[in-house]
Amino acid sequence: MAVIGGTHGDEPMTSEAVENFYDDLTVEYSESELNGEAKFIIANERAIEKGVRFTEADLNRSYPGDADSSKYEVSLAARIVEELADYDAILSIHSTKSAPPEFAITSHMDKPVNRKSALHLPVSYFVDTGSLREDTMDANLDNTVTIEAGYQGSKETKDFAYESIRRFLAGHGVLADENVEATETEVIKAVKEIGKEHGEPHVYYNNFDTVPNGEVIAEDNGIKHVARKGENIPILISEEGYEDIFGLVGYRTGFLEPS
Repeated sequence: MAVIGGTHGDEPMTSEAVENFYDDLTVEYSESELNGEAKFIIANERAIEKGVRFTEADLNRSYPGDADSSKYEVSLAARIVEELADYDAILSIHSTKSAPPEFAITSHMDKPVNRKSALHLPVSYFVDTGSLREDTMDANLDNTVTIEAGYQGSKETKDFAYESIRRFLAGHGVLADENVEATETEVIKAVKEIGKEHGEPHVYYNNFDTVPNGEVIAEDNGIKHVARKGENIPILISEEGYEDIFGLVGYRTGFLEPS
């Protein structure tokens, strides 16, 4: 198993949670007590040191990367892909400027290992981005589940990330003496991004609300994004989170249920 924090340098609680969990794990467990191998990675140390999202390119928009690239994050993405190519399950931890609740994401909902990861995480929603994005980590390492662990910089986010790591490793049997029950998780299919116009953005519904058809989800500079069938569930929507988009929209597809 592998756990990754610090993909973005402006999300410090993700790297702190990974470091804290690793420190605690080495105290509480000997290597012989772990059922398998757990690798812990702080991905983008340069960006973390500078307190910026990235130094030359957004790491989570740089996959599969290029080992020969002159851009730091593009070459780093290639190193991460090579490092984790043979791992059975990967948890990538992020935080956001978007509104709660926390949720999990994958580009490969068809993989049983990803469904197992999500069922053991402390989330109620699992977002299927499918082929919507091709340059993210979870799109290129197909056994990866990403979590949005909460608001950037908050203690609650670090606590949630820490608990997510514990449940991920316990759910896959690495922490053999810890019992974590799988819980029912709703699946949302993301279908498209909705853009901003660089005016005064406004969001009118909370993430994972069911927006009635014809109602405005968000608007900016006179451009309105109206809910319609198949595009009426806001995902990662915020007024401030991204420069060019509000976030995603999609639809409910059903539930993952523990077997």
